[in-house]
Amino acid sequence: MDIKIVEIILDLFKTHTEQIRFNIDSFEQQLNDAAPNLLNECFIMIQGMKLGIYDTLIFDDLRDYSIYMDILLEENFTIEESIFMLKCFEKIIDQMHYHFEVSEIEKLYHKALDTNNIPILTALSNAYYKGFGVRQDFEKALEIMTYLSNEGYHYFDAKIGYLYEHGYGTSQDKDMALFYYSNGDTSECHYIMGTLYMSGKYVEKDYNQAIRHFEQSSEPNSYYYLGVLLDIRNNMQMHLLPIIKV
Repeated sequence: MDIKIVEIILDLFKTHTEQIRFNIDSFEQQLNDAAPNLLNECFIMIQGMKLGIYDTLIFDDLRDYSIYMDILLEENFTIEESIFMLKCFEKIIDQMHYHFEVSEIEKLYHKALDTNNIPILTALSNAYYKGFGVRQDFEKALEIMTYLSNEGYHYFDAKIGYLYEHGYGTSQDKDMALFYYSNGDTSECHYIMGTLYMSGKYVEKDYNQAIRHFEQSSEPNSYYYLGVLLDIRNNMQMHLLPIIKV
């Protein structure tokens, strides 16, 4: 597969403006005409756009390819084709320097909501949360993240909790913050719950609960705090040994 397809697509965007891709049939024909020796690459790019992968990546600064790989493999793309598509899209997007008007974002959001397009909703929630490619809007980020959580996708529960805890985009509500922190079975949520149990913030101090949560987190600081708490627990047990022996 030939990476030259990136330059050809960028040339078409420059000649006809990027809006050409919204008429996907016309864009497919022009791309095939411009790259007659790269028809397989053309097919991969067009199918990726039809699946919404390109639109989603525009708003996804994290670019966790595992989500997209799962989708593409389900659509019968090979691993090589999937990686090629994602890398090409990444190069095109980086060259385009996208920044969108809110009205365009709203259209994409409602379309994704109507079709329950989880990858696009995920990317949009992150875009609003960070102000990536659009004006930062915590209220809109919370709206989308809450929808995702209710649909069973809990990877933003830590951020929802953070917004409630600090009153960003909503009224401050520490009970709701604690609910989402404790509800999300993610590395970040377990780390936060570990720190809360360790410090006694919002919950009764409990080193054993803190250890349990840190053990389920892969956040870098989790290992540090886990080591500290295990040392404390071991020292407490050592002090009790003389009493136990007696």
